[in-house]
Amino acid sequence: MNSGLSRHENLFKINKEPNNLLFFFTWREEWIKSCDGNGFIRLVASLIENKKINKYASEENLNITFYLHEKVHYLKDELKAAYGDKINFVGQHDFSAVLSQTYLCITDYSSVAFEFNLIKTPVIFFQFDYDNYKSERGHYLSSPYEFKGIVVRTVFELEQLLEDSNLKITFKRLAKKNNALIRQDYINFGKTNNIIDNALSQKNKHIVYFCFNIYGVGGTVQTVINQANYLVVKGYQVSVISLRRTSVTPTLHLDPSVRIEYLNDVRNKGKYRNKLENILAQFPSKAFRKTEDLYSGLSLLIDIKLKRIIKSLKGAVLIGTFPGLCSNLIKYSSKTNKVIIQEH
Repeated sequence: MNSGLSRHENLFKINKEPNNLLFFFTWREEWIKSCDGNGFIRLVASLIENKKINKYASEENLNITFYLHEKVHYLKDELKAAYGDKINFVGQHDFSAVLSQTYLCITDYSSVAFEFNLIKTPVIFFQFDYDNYKSERGHYLSSPYEFKGIVVRTVFELEQLLEDSNLKITFKRLAKKNNALIRQDYINFGKTNNIIDNALSQKNKHIVYFCFNIYGVGGTVQTVINQANYLVVKGYQVSVISLRRTSVTPTLHLDPSVRIEYLNDVRNKGKYRNKLENILAQFPSKAFRKTEDLYSGLSLLIDIKLKRIIKSLKGAVLIGTFPGLCSNLIKYSSKTNKVIIQEH
């Protein structure tokens, strides 16, 4: 069952008042460490001080605005102190403002482009470090040509694009085209809540989320926690199966009534695993494809425990949160369960 995402139902209600040129970047390992010469600070400086970007924003009467990923949000005060009124921030507490106020989104690899395409807001992918990013973190598409928007690799290419006299026409054409392509594959767009309500109402009181690391941070983790907290308040028995454990308790607030089970405790280099588990954790996964973005964090230990726990569940709603995990749920789940595929 592919339900789509509940938050997308609100896209129908957005009243667009676009006045922002939005820069929306995901994170890099070197950006989340406080140090002199931080790479994210340098990137922001190159954009804020770029004359041609400023000219475009001025001519279109747009505010140059940044959405800070939560892992680099600690840099906000430093950026504000350096650039004052030249820099604006949006959406840290109200993401609907990000969607409604954006005229043009310039991102790198963020899946937020999916939402913008659904509301026909043009997207530019500024992929200045494509090879390194693809190697170190991977992205959710198999090819750089599958990004739904205009792709540029350098500041010079971005400048040339913004100087194009036909840019408005291009944006309008691509926004319409990309919206149609996404809607074609997203058959349950706008139907998510009804689908989930129907699935949960059919006497399936146990709801089990499967995710990579509930102890971490990020959009997928926040989505799972928001839903789990809501459902447990409504009286459902809710569990989260985390493939990895990286801390004592989850970083984000999870209702204490939600039960957590983990498959691989990676704290202190396996200090809390037994001898057999330490051996199995050294072998690569056989249950997930090597092309899976999260493959480096998977192992034979996870394969064995995951198969065992899926097979033990009966009469439940199982919710997977990334492709390889969903494949395993479908393969090993009892027919008495309902499997929901949820991709952030």
